[in-house]
Amino acid sequence: YPGWPLTYMLSAGMWQLFGDAMSVEWTVVALSLAAGAAFTFLTAYKLAGSLWIAVLVTLLELIVYPRTYSYPKMLVYAVGAWLMISSVERPSRRRLVVMSAAIGAAFLLRHDHGLYLGVVAAVCVMLASRGDGWRAAFGRTAVLTAATASWLVPWTLFVMANGGLVAY
Repeated sequence: YPGWPLTYMLSAGMWQLFGDAMSVEWTVVALSLAAGAAFTFLTAYKLAGSLWIAVLVTLLELIVYPRTYSYPKMLVYAVGAWLMISSVERPSRRRLVVMSAAIGAAFLLRHDHGLYLGVVAAVCVMLASRGDGWRAAFGRTAVLTAATASWLVPWTLFVMANGGLVAY
């Protein structure tokens, strides 16, 4: 699929580094699922303040036995949720830029993941910032949006040079 450039590049890069055995792909999947579970735990703990709830939520995520091809979903949304909470907890330009990098990576893993995460993050930042005034809310959302777009400039230029965005 053309909308999964980073997914393919991640697999190809790992195969290039460690050989073309299927175990390399399984390692990518296992590490991604593990990182997703770890970020789910951290997010649940931060939200609930309870170790037991965090463990329960993480176990539920793993008990449903996610499909191996779904590793980007577990990773992207768990990391995204943790970064959103961190960004609104103590807003800063740096945190917004890190969040935008996660949105860009999600978009490159699979375009719809980036779209969903980007829209939710923008709404989250906007709503969480409105206590500081609408100007701050719009400003932070603009920083998030512009930084996300800047992460995607190389990909956009590549696509434009190789067939164009419309054909893509």
